[in-house]
Amino acid sequence: MMDIVCIGELLTDLLPAGESENAYPLFEFNPGGAPANVAAAAARLGARVAFIGKTGDQPLDWLLIRALEKRHVDVSGIIRDPGENTSLSVVHLDARGERSFSFFGEHPADLALRPEDLREDLIRGCRMLHFGARTLLSSTGKASVEAACTLARHSGALISFDPNIRPALWKSADQARADSLWGMDHADLIKLSLEELRLVDAGGSVESVISSLNTKGKRCVVTNGREGAWVQGKEEVEHIPTYPVPSEDSTGAGDAFWGAFLYAWVYRPGMPVTDMVRMACAAGALATTKKGAMTTQPVLEEIRRLMEESSGGKVSPGG
Repeated sequence: MMDIVCIGELLTDLLPAGESENAYPLFEFNPGGAPANVAAAAARLGARVAFIGKTGDQPLDWLLIRALEKRHVDVSGIIRDPGENTSLSVVHLDARGERSFSFFGEHPADLALRPEDLREDLIRGCRMLHFGARTLLSSTGKASVEAACTLARHSGALISFDPNIRPALWKSADQARADSLWGMDHADLIKLSLEELRLVDAGGSVESVISSLNTKGKRCVVTNGREGAWVQGKEEVEHIPTYPVPSEDSTGAGDAFWGAFLYAWVYRPGMPVTDMVRMACAAGALATTKKGAMTTQPVLEEIRRLMEESSGGKVSPGG
Protein backbone atom coordinates (compact mmCIF):
# COMPACT_ATOMS: atom_id res chain seq x y z
CA MET A 1 0.00 0.00 0.00
CA MET A 2 1.25 3.45 -0.93
CA ASP A 3 0.78 6.47 1.31
CA ILE A 4 0.97 9.02 -1.49
CA VAL A 5 0.41 8.62 -5.22
CA CYS A 6 1.40 11.49 -7.51
CA ILE A 7 0.08 11.70 -11.05
CA GLY A 8 1.30 13.98 -13.83
CA GLU A 9 4.49 15.07 -15.51
CA LEU A 10 8.02 13.72 -15.29
CA LEU A 11 10.26 15.74 -17.56
CA THR A 12 13.78 16.99 -18.19
CA ASP A 13 14.96 20.30 -16.71
CA LEU A 14 18.07 21.79 -18.28
CA LEU A 15 19.74 24.06 -15.74
CA PRO A 16 22.53 26.60 -16.32
CA ALA A 17 25.96 25.06 -15.70
CA GLY A 18 28.47 27.73 -16.65
CA GLU A 19 29.99 28.45 -20.05
CA SER A 20 31.96 26.50 -22.59
CA GLU A 21 35.44 27.48 -23.75
CA ASN A 22 33.68 29.24 -26.61
CA ALA A 23 31.64 31.31 -24.13
CA TYR A 24 28.40 29.49 -24.94
CA PRO A 25 26.10 28.61 -22.05
CA LEU A 26 26.24 25.03 -20.78
CA PHE A 27 23.20 23.25 -19.38
CA GLU A 28 22.99 20.24 -17.06
CA PHE A 29 20.38 17.49 -17.20
CA ASN A 30 18.12 17.37 -14.14
CA PRO A 31 14.94 15.39 -13.50
CA GLY A 32 11.87 17.53 -12.99
CA GLY A 33 8.12 17.92 -13.30
CA ALA A 34 6.14 19.24 -10.34
CA PRO A 35 4.23 16.07 -9.32
CA ALA A 36 7.39 13.99 -9.77
CA ASN A 37 9.28 16.47 -7.58
CA VAL A 38 6.59 16.21 -4.89
CA ALA A 39 6.80 12.41 -5.06
CA ALA A 40 10.58 12.46 -4.65
CA ALA A 41 10.43 15.01 -1.82
CA ALA A 42 7.93 12.99 0.21
CA ALA A 43 9.82 9.74 -0.42
CA ARG A 44 13.04 11.43 0.68
CA LEU A 45 11.41 11.97 4.07
CA GLY A 46 10.38 8.33 4.35
CA ALA A 47 6.89 8.22 2.85
CA ARG A 48 5.80 5.30 0.68
CA VAL A 49 5.21 7.01 -2.65
CA ALA A 50 4.28 5.95 -6.17
CA PHE A 51 4.26 7.99 -9.36
CA ILE A 52 1.86 7.56 -12.29
CA GLY A 53 2.63 9.15 -15.65
CA LYS A 54 3.76 8.66 -19.22
CA THR A 55 7.16 9.27 -20.83
CA GLY A 56 8.85 8.43 -24.08
CA ASP A 57 11.24 5.48 -24.29
CA GLN A 58 14.55 7.19 -25.01
CA PRO A 59 17.78 7.28 -22.94
CA LEU A 60 16.80 10.56 -21.23
CA ASP A 61 13.51 8.99 -20.21
CA TRP A 62 15.33 6.08 -18.61
CA LEU A 63 17.44 8.59 -16.66
CA LEU A 64 14.29 10.32 -15.44
CA ILE A 65 12.70 7.09 -14.26
CA ARG A 66 15.95 5.96 -12.67
CA ALA A 67 16.13 9.26 -10.76
CA LEU A 68 12.79 8.49 -9.12
CA GLU A 69 13.82 4.90 -8.40
CA LYS A 70 16.99 6.13 -6.68
CA ARG A 71 14.78 8.24 -4.43
CA HIS A 72 12.70 5.16 -3.55
CA VAL A 73 9.60 6.17 -5.52
CA ASP A 74 7.58 3.27 -6.94
CA VAL A 75 7.69 3.76 -10.74
CA SER A 76 5.52 0.80 -11.73
CA GLY A 77 2.79 3.24 -12.75
CA ILE A 78 4.93 4.93 -15.42
CA ILE A 79 4.09 4.07 -19.03
CA ARG A 80 7.06 4.23 -21.43
CA ASP A 81 5.66 4.84 -24.91
CA PRO A 82 8.16 4.82 -27.79
CA GLY A 83 5.67 6.78 -29.87
CA GLU A 84 5.75 9.76 -27.50
CA ASN A 85 8.35 12.41 -26.68
CA THR A 86 8.96 13.66 -23.17
CA SER A 87 8.80 17.40 -22.62
CA LEU A 88 11.90 19.44 -21.87
CA SER A 89 12.19 22.73 -20.01
CA VAL A 90 15.12 25.12 -20.01
CA VAL A 91 15.48 26.85 -16.66
CA HIS A 92 16.76 30.43 -16.51
CA LEU A 93 18.12 31.76 -13.21
CA ASP A 94 18.49 35.40 -12.21
CA ALA A 95 21.07 36.79 -9.78
CA ARG A 96 18.91 35.82 -6.77
CA GLY A 97 18.39 32.25 -7.95
CA GLU A 98 14.78 32.90 -8.97
CA ARG A 99 13.81 30.84 -12.00
CA SER A 100 11.81 31.16 -15.16
CA PHE A 101 11.14 28.50 -17.79
CA SER A 102 11.12 27.89 -21.53
CA PHE A 103 9.25 24.74 -22.57
CA PHE A 104 9.89 22.54 -25.60
CA GLY A 105 7.94 19.60 -26.94
CA GLU A 106 4.59 19.87 -28.69
CA HIS A 107 2.02 17.24 -27.58
CA PRO A 108 4.34 15.88 -24.85
CA ALA A 109 4.14 12.36 -23.49
CA ASP A 110 2.74 13.32 -20.08
CA LEU A 111 -0.34 14.86 -21.71
CA ALA A 112 -0.96 11.63 -23.62
CA LEU A 113 -1.80 9.78 -20.39
CA ARG A 114 -5.15 8.01 -20.74
CA PRO A 115 -7.55 6.61 -18.11
CA GLU A 116 -6.74 3.06 -19.23
CA ASP A 117 -3.06 3.73 -18.46
CA LEU A 118 -3.75 4.17 -14.74
CA ARG A 119 -2.47 1.61 -12.24
CA GLU A 120 -5.78 1.47 -10.41
CA ASP A 121 -4.42 -0.77 -7.66
CA LEU A 122 -1.92 1.92 -6.66
CA ILE A 123 -4.66 4.52 -6.38
CA ARG A 124 -7.14 2.29 -4.55
CA GLY A 125 -4.56 1.50 -1.91
CA CYS A 126 -3.25 5.04 -1.28
CA ARG A 127 -4.01 7.51 1.48
CA MET A 128 -3.32 10.61 -0.62
CA LEU A 129 -3.55 11.39 -4.34
CA HIS A 130 -1.69 14.44 -5.62
CA PHE A 131 -1.92 16.17 -9.02
CA GLY A 132 -1.21 19.48 -10.74
CA ALA A 133 -2.90 21.59 -13.38
CA ARG A 134 -0.56 20.79 -16.28
CA THR A 135 -2.17 17.37 -16.80
CA LEU A 136 -5.50 19.13 -17.35
CA LEU A 137 -4.17 20.74 -20.55
CA SER A 138 -5.23 17.74 -22.65
CA SER A 139 -8.60 16.03 -22.76
CA THR A 140 -7.05 12.60 -22.11
CA GLY A 141 -4.92 13.94 -19.27
CA LYS A 142 -7.92 15.59 -17.63
CA ALA A 143 -9.97 12.40 -18.03
CA SER A 144 -7.13 10.46 -16.40
CA VAL A 145 -6.98 12.81 -13.44
CA GLU A 146 -10.75 12.74 -13.05
CA ALA A 147 -10.74 8.93 -13.10
CA ALA A 148 -7.91 8.87 -10.56
CA CYS A 149 -9.74 11.31 -8.28
CA THR A 150 -12.90 9.19 -8.45
CA LEU A 151 -10.96 6.04 -7.55
CA ALA A 152 -9.17 7.79 -4.70
CA ARG A 153 -12.35 9.32 -3.33
CA HIS A 154 -14.19 5.99 -3.37
CA SER A 155 -11.25 4.44 -1.53
CA GLY A 156 -11.33 7.06 1.21
CA ALA A 157 -8.11 8.83 0.18
CA LEU A 158 -7.61 12.58 0.40
CA ILE A 159 -6.83 14.55 -2.74
CA SER A 160 -4.07 17.15 -3.01
CA PHE A 161 -3.72 19.81 -5.70
CA ASP A 162 -1.02 22.34 -6.60
CA PRO A 163 -1.81 24.28 -9.82
CA ASN A 164 1.88 25.03 -10.46
CA ILE A 165 0.82 27.40 -13.23
CA ARG A 166 3.43 28.22 -15.88
CA PRO A 167 1.71 30.92 -17.99
CA ALA A 168 3.56 29.95 -21.18
CA LEU A 169 1.77 26.58 -21.20
CA TRP A 170 -1.76 28.00 -21.16
CA LYS A 171 -3.44 29.75 -24.09
CA SER A 172 -4.91 32.36 -21.79
CA ALA A 173 -5.17 33.42 -18.18
CA ASP A 174 -8.84 32.47 -18.29
CA GLN A 175 -7.97 28.89 -19.22
CA ALA A 176 -5.34 28.71 -16.48
CA ARG A 177 -7.89 30.04 -14.00
CA ALA A 178 -10.52 27.51 -15.11
CA ASP A 179 -8.09 24.60 -14.75
CA SER A 180 -6.97 25.84 -11.34
CA LEU A 181 -10.55 26.13 -10.12
CA TRP A 182 -11.34 22.63 -11.46
CA GLY A 183 -8.45 21.20 -9.47
CA MET A 184 -9.38 23.12 -6.34
CA ASP A 185 -12.96 21.87 -6.60
CA HIS A 186 -11.73 18.26 -6.62
CA ALA A 187 -9.13 18.63 -3.84
CA ASP A 188 -9.07 18.50 -0.05
CA LEU A 189 -5.57 19.98 0.35
CA ILE A 190 -4.59 22.90 -1.86
CA LYS A 191 -1.31 24.74 -2.33
CA LEU A 192 -1.46 28.12 -4.06
CA SER A 193 1.34 30.54 -4.72
CA LEU A 194 0.40 34.17 -4.13
CA GLU A 195 0.35 34.68 -7.91
CA GLU A 196 -2.01 31.72 -8.35
CA LEU A 197 -4.30 33.04 -5.63
CA ARG A 198 -4.57 36.32 -7.52
CA LEU A 199 -5.28 34.35 -10.68
CA VAL A 200 -8.20 32.42 -9.18
CA ASP A 201 -9.56 35.33 -7.10
CA ALA A 202 -8.17 38.69 -8.20
CA GLY A 203 -10.08 40.64 -5.58
CA GLY A 204 -9.68 38.28 -2.66
CA SER A 205 -7.17 38.64 0.13
CA VAL A 206 -5.00 35.77 1.32
CA GLU A 207 -7.06 35.56 4.50
CA SER A 208 -10.44 35.61 2.76
CA VAL A 209 -9.53 32.93 0.22
CA ILE A 210 -8.04 30.60 2.85
CA SER A 211 -10.98 31.15 5.21
CA SER A 212 -13.54 30.61 2.44
CA LEU A 213 -11.94 27.32 1.43
CA ASN A 214 -11.69 26.28 5.07
CA THR A 215 -15.46 26.68 5.51
CA LYS A 216 -15.87 24.24 2.59
CA GLY A 217 -13.73 21.65 4.36
CA LYS A 218 -10.66 22.35 2.27
CA ARG A 219 -7.25 23.16 3.76
CA CYS A 220 -5.36 25.74 1.70
CA VAL A 221 -1.75 26.88 2.11
CA VAL A 222 -0.64 30.01 0.26
CA THR A 223 3.09 30.40 -0.38
CA ASN A 224 5.15 33.42 -1.33
CA GLY A 225 8.73 32.22 -1.73
CA ARG A 226 11.13 34.01 0.59
CA GLU A 227 8.20 35.63 2.42
CA GLY A 228 6.91 32.34 3.83
CA ALA A 229 3.37 30.98 3.80
CA TRP A 230 -0.14 31.43 5.20
CA VAL A 231 -2.48 28.79 6.59
CA GLN A 232 -5.62 28.61 8.70
CA GLY A 233 -4.61 28.21 12.34
CA LYS A 234 -6.88 27.36 15.25
CA GLU A 235 -8.65 30.71 15.25
CA GLU A 236 -7.33 32.77 12.35
CA VAL A 237 -5.16 32.70 9.26
CA GLU A 238 -1.53 32.77 10.35
CA HIS A 239 1.61 33.81 8.49
CA ILE A 240 4.54 31.41 8.87
CA PRO A 241 7.95 32.92 8.00
CA THR A 242 10.48 30.88 6.08
CA TYR A 243 14.09 30.19 7.06
CA PRO A 244 17.03 32.29 5.85
CA VAL A 245 19.48 30.22 3.82
CA PRO A 246 22.01 31.02 1.07
CA SER A 247 19.87 30.37 -2.01
CA GLU A 248 21.25 29.34 -5.40
CA ASP A 249 18.26 27.97 -7.29
CA SER A 250 14.56 28.11 -6.39
CA THR A 251 13.58 25.42 -8.93
CA GLY A 252 11.40 22.86 -7.18
CA ALA A 253 11.36 24.69 -3.83
CA GLY A 254 7.57 24.77 -3.79
CA ASP A 255 7.46 21.06 -4.59
CA ALA A 256 9.86 20.26 -1.73
CA PHE A 257 7.62 22.40 0.49
CA TRP A 258 4.49 20.51 -0.51
CA GLY A 259 6.13 17.10 -0.37
CA ALA A 260 7.10 17.82 3.25
CA PHE A 261 3.63 19.11 4.06
CA LEU A 262 1.95 16.00 2.62
CA TYR A 263 4.42 13.79 4.50
CA ALA A 264 3.52 15.54 7.77
CA TRP A 265 -0.20 15.33 7.03
CA VAL A 266 -0.03 11.57 6.45
CA TYR A 267 2.51 10.61 9.12
CA ARG A 268 1.90 13.19 11.85
CA PRO A 269 -1.87 13.74 11.95
CA GLY A 270 -1.65 15.12 15.48
CA MET A 271 0.79 17.85 14.52
CA PRO A 272 -0.74 21.37 14.41
CA VAL A 273 -1.09 22.45 10.79
CA THR A 274 0.99 25.56 11.51
CA ASP A 275 3.87 23.30 12.56
CA MET A 276 3.40 21.28 9.37
CA VAL A 277 3.85 24.51 7.43
CA ARG A 278 6.95 25.40 9.46
CA MET A 279 8.42 22.04 8.57
CA ALA A 280 7.47 22.58 4.92
CA CYS A 281 9.08 26.03 4.94
CA ALA A 282 12.33 24.50 6.15
CA ALA A 283 12.20 21.85 3.42
CA GLY A 284 11.50 24.45 0.76
CA ALA A 285 14.31 26.69 1.96
CA LEU A 286 16.85 23.85 1.97
CA ALA A 287 15.82 22.89 -1.56
CA THR A 288 17.10 26.26 -2.82
CA THR A 289 20.65 25.85 -1.56
CA LYS A 290 21.89 24.05 -4.69
CA LYS A 291 20.79 23.71 -8.30
CA GLY A 292 18.17 21.21 -9.34
CA ALA A 293 14.62 20.41 -8.28
CA MET A 294 15.37 16.98 -6.79
CA THR A 295 19.07 17.36 -6.05
CA THR A 296 18.80 19.12 -2.70
CA GLN A 297 15.52 17.79 -1.35
CA PRO A 298 16.27 17.38 2.36
CA VAL A 299 15.93 14.47 4.76
CA LEU A 300 14.23 14.85 8.14
CA GLU A 301 17.49 15.39 10.02
CA GLU A 302 18.42 18.33 7.79
CA ILE A 303 15.00 19.89 8.31
CA ARG A 304 15.25 19.38 12.06
CA ARG A 305 18.71 20.91 12.17
CA LEU A 306 17.65 24.04 10.29
CA MET A 307 14.60 24.50 12.49
CA GLU A 308 16.65 24.04 15.68
CA GLU A 309 19.33 26.46 14.53
CA SER A 310 16.72 29.07 13.71
CA SER A 311 14.68 28.63 16.89
CA GLY A 312 17.53 28.07 19.31
CA GLY A 313 15.71 25.09 20.77
CA LYS A 314 14.76 21.50 20.13
CA VAL A 315 12.03 20.79 17.61
CA SER A 316 10.64 17.55 16.20
CA PRO A 317 9.52 17.90 12.56
CA GLY A 318 7.84 14.55 12.20
CA GLY A 319 10.69 12.31 13.21
